[in-house]
Amino acid sequence: MVFTVTPGPAPTLTSVSPSSVPQTVTRTLSVHGTNFTTGLTFDPGPDITVTALTIISGTVANVNVEIGSTAALGPRNVTVTTPGGTSNPVPFTVLIPPPTLISISPSSGPQESTANVTFRGTNFVPGMEIESGPFLFSQISVTDSTTATALMTIPVSTETRGHGIDVRTPSGSSGTVTFTVLPGVPTLTEIRPSFGIRGRASGVVFNGTNFAQGSTTVSPITGLTLTVFSISGASIGANYSISSTAPIGPQSVTVTTPGGTTAPLTFSIFDPFPDLTVSSGSTFLWAGLNGTYSISLTNAGTADAAYAAVVCHPHPLYGGTLHNKVVFHTMKALNGFGFPVLRFNFRGTGLSQGEHGHGIGELDDVRTALDWADHEFQLPLIFAGFSFGAAVGLHAACPDGRVKAAIGLGLPVAPIDDRTYDFSFLASCSKPKLFVSGDRDQFGTPAQLKALVRTVSEPKKMILIPGGDHFFEGRLREMREAIEQWVGETVNF
Repeated sequence: MVFTVTPGPAPTLTSVSPSSVPQTVTRTLSVHGTNFTTGLTFDPGPDITVTALTIISGTVANVNVEIGSTAALGPRNVTVTTPGGTSNPVPFTVLIPPPTLISISPSSGPQESTANVTFRGTNFVPGMEIESGPFLFSQISVTDSTTATALMTIPVSTETRGHGIDVRTPSGSSGTVTFTVLPGVPTLTEIRPSFGIRGRASGVVFNGTNFAQGSTTVSPITGLTLTVFSISGASIGANYSISSTAPIGPQSVTVTTPGGTTAPLTFSIFDPFPDLTVSSGSTFLWAGLNGTYSISLTNAGTADAAYAAVVCHPHPLYGGTLHNKVVFHTMKALNGFGFPVLRFNFRGTGLSQGEHGHGIGELDDVRTALDWADHEFQLPLIFAGFSFGAAVGLHAACPDGRVKAAIGLGLPVAPIDDRTYDFSFLASCSKPKLFVSGDRDQFGTPAQLKALVRTVSEPKKMILIPGGDHFFEGRLREMREAIEQWVGETVNF
């Protein structure tokens, strides 16, 4: 008897995974279907070599293939064959080889910056992705198979070191190329205090951004020795030792880091103020603040003075000077507590040099006066200003941590000619504040002042002087008593 074995049914092919492989790559394919039997072969088409085939089961086989460098790019059909026949075709795609990344230009950049970068390599295709942990890439554009561009953002928190970058296409990832992150471009926003005295040492803080510990320098000034004792990303703590022959006047200061050099700010050097060592009762002492401002002091205050004070005068274009009656009586009220009190003429007023700054330059004048008083007396400060002096000075005093209390006299809350003052900043001014006005003030009615004071943060107090106009004419004693009472009740001695 003859027993004849006939081939089984033809195989079917349902999937090949992965379904695409780049040229020049060796890969194991997982082939799925039915009726896989001994003698199974896999036909991938021209320039693809099958190096091994293992039947796992009747429905699964593993096939090792080498994709030749000349294999036609794009989709093709693949099949399997057994003694029972040949399967249906399933699509399989040959991709270009994985990309290579040769260079990135520029190859470095500072923290907190953006840059247009160019990538050069091979096998770039549209849709290519750029991979690197700390960086953000947008506007990626593939020019051709060897060139691509992108907009690169370097966050401020990125570590200052080399970071690997690679590119990815559907064919795979490239090797990495290093991009070096430098410290961010520094900025210098403030020098506090902004001046020093010949023959003295002065603590100074440079505020800004992107300062780097160990690699930050401050530009030298002739006659000054700088000792730096602390550096953080936003400030430099230092001490200037100023020789008695240091050059008088404003000096340019910059800060340099590996990320660049800041725009300059001014540190001014003054002659000493011998007047301040004189005690002469209520006699006014005059000193030229390096010939730039004219100032007046009642005296250096009592030995146990708890505070020093700065008082600002009204609008200089309308006759305001440090001799104004309201300013004088305010000074007397504060000096009565033993406080040394500084009055000064704004720029372009009296003996002070310069030109009227329309409230902007005068803001710097107030800051300079606060710096000067802080440097000279080493005491917490009280600020007081009248009219224009209050409108400008409160802007400087409220955010200044050295100022512990503030007084606004005759606050010009109503528009004056073409001038309107913004007091919205008072909503966040949390230090004790006193507002004193006459109930007949022609530049701010009681209703207008009350409306403003309602928006001001606590602690605060408003006092209206009956019968008083803007200049407290005939009511200066009442104004002075209001200041004295509030300071006595509010300021912690």
